[in-house]
Amino acid sequence: MYASKRTMLLSGMEEAGLKPTEGTGGFFVMADARRLLPLVPQSYLDAAEADERPVDFALCRWLGEKHNIITIPGSPFFGQPDDGELEPPCLIRLAFCKSDEVLERAN
Repeated sequence: MYASKRTMLLSGMEEAGLKPTEGTGGFFVMADARRLLPLVPQSYLDAAEADERPVDFALCRWLGEKHNIITIPGSPFFGQPDDGELEPPCLIRLAFCKSDEVLERAN
């Protein structure tokens, strides 16, 4: 039952330009959403910066408020890079424990 839901979500994520991870457990999928950042209005990025939050918070807020797609920022699950290290990917987390109707609308 959930394998088909996961497949449906992964397909939609890839079509949207996201790079999902290949995890095999739980009801969530993480994806690198950096390709979507140019679509996020500057006001959302500025608000995240003012709150000293990574850009994934801006992306998740924008997706929720403007597109009714609720996502979870991935940065709280990982440590922040030390000075001089590469910036971590813009990860977001999506749940596939939804009805097929909801997943189809999201695609």
